[in-house]
Amino acid sequence: ARMTRLIEHRGPDNDDFYIKPNIMLSHRRLSILDLSKDANQPMTDDEITIVFNGEIYNYIEIKDELERDHNIQFKTNSDTEVIIKSYKVWGESCVEKFNGMFAFVLWDSSKSEIYFARDRLGVKPFYYYEDLEGTVFLASDIKSLWEVQSLENNLNYSAIRNNLANGFFRTNETSTNAVHKLPPGNHGICNKDGIKLSQYWDLHSVSKQKISYNDAISQTEELIKDSIKLRLRSDVPLGTFLSGGIDSSLVTAIASQESGNPLNTFSIGLDDKRFDESKYAYQVARKYGTTHHHTYL
Repeated sequence: ARMTRLIEHRGPDNDDFYIKPNIMLSHRRLSILDLSKDANQPMTDDEITIVFNGEIYNYIEIKDELERDHNIQFKTNSDTEVIIKSYKVWGESCVEKFNGMFAFVLWDSSKSEIYFARDRLGVKPFYYYEDLEGTVFLASDIKSLWEVQSLENNLNYSAIRNNLANGFFRTNETSTNAVHKLPPGNHGICNKDGIKLSQYWDLHSVSKQKISYNDAISQTEELIKDSIKLRLRSDVPLGTFLSGGIDSSLVTAIASQESGNPLNTFSIGLDDKRFDESKYAYQVARKYGTTHHHTYL
């Protein structure tokens, strides 16, 4: 309960627990898809129980495939249930189907083991810690693990120096020697024999192709539009962070055209005019008719 309270700000809409011999799961929910209580977590379906952070953007396509080709029945309209059903059909290879940002833990009571995974680029965080007695703790926020693991005499000074110098921790490092990050594109199994990790994707494994400059432009535009359209699936109002730069302006432009509803945009201006791009954010907001929210820092 203490571990879960520490991340209350990450999920203000609901909290719940799943407690059985040798396994405890808890979850704080921020409702995006299927706002009903049926989609709350931990979610249990027969022998499988899940806690999940993130979003599977192509959940509708996967759900259609499971219904059509495998005669799977669904009780909710949530992407959480899609993960459970996908695991039942495809096992550990289910992650290869997912287009999204995610970190999830699946407890399979029939095998007495946990299957867990993190998205390809590590957008969603995933931390783990194993104590001297062999108890494994998994969390989406490192603060939760500080509740069970003392920082005293356990700081990873090499990792901290690298973070201060370069602005990031290396692949599986954190500020302590005991807590580790699950690397991006990795999944794993946790059972009585401990933790076993494996990599299901990395950037270098992506197939390369030689295409013309014009085809590259066309394909890039198609991919950008497709990725933004997938992210517009929501049961709550949508918005974009709009700095006035190229990236956020492009996302805002396409989202405004594809959503069909007025878009909320949010930007932060700086008192130091040398670095303030507020005027560009306002220009984009006016051009696409967004409801613009601006704050000066």
